[in-house]
Amino acid sequence: MSRKEFPLATPEVFLSEAEGTMKALNEGMIATGFRREPIYLGEDRLSTTAYSKYLYAAKNLDVLRILRDRFYARIIHTTYENWQKDLTEAMAFNTKALQDEMRWSKSQLDQPEE
Repeated sequence: MSRKEFPLATPEVFLSEAEGTMKALNEGMIATGFRREPIYLGEDRLSTTAYSKYLYAAKNLDVLRILRDRFYARIIHTTYENWQKDLTEAMAFNTKALQDEMRWSKSQLDQPEE
């Protein structure tokens, strides 16, 4: 469900969408072997030699494309308090962001290399 549709969804529609999305996310995680890089890295980083092994899968596996499309934040687990704060900020960001392509970012690890 897009960010624009979310506030207007009935509980029944939301539940149906959530069930389908959770199934797709689980399938995608299994297909990627629970690797995080093919999910959160941008196209520019996937095209580098270090991550090119994921590029084909990111472009051709439907379940990985769904994961990449639904990804909006990478939250680093440093301490419980930091994780909790970052999760709260990311969730608040996601409720206010209007375009589906927008991503929350805090960590330098999330930024493209220059």
